[in-house]
This record gives sequence, structure tokens and C-alpha cells, in this order.
Amino acid sequence: MPAIGVAMLLALGATGPALGQQPRPLNYTDYSRAAETETDRWWQHFWGEEREVQLQQPSFSAHVTIKRDGSQQAFGIFYAPRLCDDIRTVNGATLTRCPARLARFFFDGKLPEVLNLPDYVCIVRIGNAPPAPSDAGWNAAQATFRKIDSQNVIILSAVLAGELVTDCTATIPLGHP
Repeated sequence: MPAIGVAMLLALGATGPALGQQPRPLNYTDYSRAAETETDRWWQHFWGEEREVQLQQPSFSAHVTIKRDGSQQAFGIFYAPRLCDDIRTVNGATLTRCPARLARFFFDGKLPEVLNLPDYVCIVRIGNAPPAPSDAGWNAAQATFRKIDSQNVIILSAVLAGELVTDCTATIPLGHP
């Protein structure tokens, strides 16, 4: 992934992780159409090596950005039919496991750290598109920021038909600030 500037990440409206907060729905960017906002363009660049993004084929990402001491972090889950494994469908919403990436960008100009996660992470989709924002809490991927054993983590989970899918919860260390 090419280097992406911290200034652009700041423009995405990244916020600091409020430890112990309630789960919040992830944001979505749909790659099957042209990017409409700076945030969409940034995430299009983040996943730019994927052919679905390049060809505007059915694909999207669920994502979140956070500000930390001296850096910004971006976490994204990428959906494309060829890459993901469906788990189950309820009332037209499908729970799917997809590849995920955690990246950290530094204010001092250091090269970004990028980690492609070894395990797939769950998202919810409607057809080949992300759920509508109004579906948050009913059909959505969500993130919670916590401190566990003195380590900052992001806890990713999915809600399908209003129920938390416990076997899809992933806890990912965010590293030192």
C-alpha cells in the first residue's frame, strides 16, 4: 500500500479512542461507484490494489480511524465476493468473513506500519453492498475501544438481525501509542 499522509487521515475526522465506550458502527465506503467524498477517496486509495476497487466492481469496506499519541490508526475490512466467506443470511442481511488490515500513520513522517490480519473479520452486507446507515445496531459491523491488561485494543463485532454474533468477535491490539 502506498504511503498515505497523516494530514489526509486527519481530514477523515479521526477521533481519539474513548476507552470503555459503547460499540459504534463502522463507516462504509462503496467501491462499485465513483468516490464522492475525500473520505471515500482515501479509503479507495487504502484498498487500491484490489481489482474490484480499480474496476468499480461490487465491493466495499467497513472502517474506522482513530487519533493516538503521535500517530493515527486506520482499520478496514474489505468485502468482495471473491475474497469473503458467507456464514449465514437472515432477512436479506448476510454475515460474511472478510480480510482486514490495520495501519498506523505517524506525524513525524516515519513510514506507516501496515498489518494484514491473519484471520478474517466479520461484516454484514445486503446483497453486495454495505447496510444502510439506518441499520446500525440491527445489521452492522461495530467497534469498541477498550484497555485490556494495560493494552489498548479494538474489539470488532457484528450484529445480525439485532443480535450480537459472539463467534464473530475479534480483539485486535492497537500497539503502543
